[in-house]
Amino acid sequence: EYMGTSLMNSRAARALFLCAIALALANVVAVAAAIPAESCVSEIPKVVQLSVADFTSMFSSAGRPALVRGYEDRIVNPGLANVEDLAKICEPEAKVTLSFYNKRFSAWGGVEAHRRVTLSEYVAAMSAAGDDGVRGGAEAKHALLSVYDEPVAITCPALLHRTLVPKFVVGSMLARLPDQPLRDMWPRLSVGGRGTSWALASHPLGLAQWIFVALGSVRFRVVAYEPECALFSYVEAGRFPESLMDETVACAGPHTMREHCQVFESVASRGQLLYVPPRAALQMTYLESTVLVAFAAVEPATIAETRAVLEAPYTADHAVFGPDLQALLRAALKGSPEADAEAAAVAESASDLFWSEFSHLRHSRSGGSDDQSAGSRQ
Repeated sequence: EYMGTSLMNSRAARALFLCAIALALANVVAVAAAIPAESCVSEIPKVVQLSVADFTSMFSSAGRPALVRGYEDRIVNPGLANVEDLAKICEPEAKVTLSFYNKRFSAWGGVEAHRRVTLSEYVAAMSAAGDDGVRGGAEAKHALLSVYDEPVAITCPALLHRTLVPKFVVGSMLARLPDQPLRDMWPRLSVGGRGTSWALASHPLGLAQWIFVALGSVRFRVVAYEPECALFSYVEAGRFPESLMDETVACAGPHTMREHCQVFESVASRGQLLYVPPRAALQMTYLESTVLVAFAAVEPATIAETRAVLEAPYTADHAVFGPDLQALLRAALKGSPEADAEAAAVAESASDLFWSEFSHLRHSRSGGSDDQSAGSRQ
């Protein structure tokens, strides 16, 4: 004690003492800085097969995304060994639109259409380029070109014969609608090489999305919809400013949203099925050559969220989902408490169905006799 008191009474000792404190504080700051910037980003919950009722309770009603495992090669069966398999399955002259991501493009998701080619031409170019993907010329800003969100029933009807519709989609209220324009819209096909990426965006019609990784792997990022999440007040045409998104995931900056936004991220590999709740925002990046098959759904459990979007003025600039379709859905899904309850009961009792079974079921629900969709004709 005597030595300590003497030392503290000397100026040199006090200086050493203050230096020690400063060094300790510097170490604390260094440790804090070493914590990953995205420490507030949660992993997308992974689940193995759940009943529709349990899934609805745990994820749909809660507005949380999920990665469902257990389907592997069942949704597209036989599975795809490589991108070249698409050329063998699909019609050789089937046309697709090649698109690229333009961060300055104001349309939904930053998706800018480039040109039309046959699917076989694109697959051949993909095969030659490998995982690095196909790049456009100067007119496409030398960006990666990909097939984005093409209707399977039109682009590759033969693929429907290999498609299993997950039970979570079978109960969709879209299956009850008789309108032919809606029949050939889902499922949808996307194909691209490593590095293909799209801007953060939410579905312009407020639909839930189910995305199956038929080949490759993808990094998915989902921001769950919360009214308190300031990010959603900045959305324009279904797209979010990238600068705000960067600040959100870093949990820092003038628009900090850590307390009010739930950000989820995971890498999904072949055979996994991603669920994106209505109004949630999605961003994805392909980590290798990838093929996705996506379904859209109107869930009885979240019909209020979808209706809220359908009632709002349409602002998105999207080649497929336009104001006419919004008006059509708004009228068709107006419903009633009794109809909503019936739809919920149908959804909870649903099971996985092959496309032919699902096609027949949805037509019987809508009161028709023969399904004349492109897929069933094939």
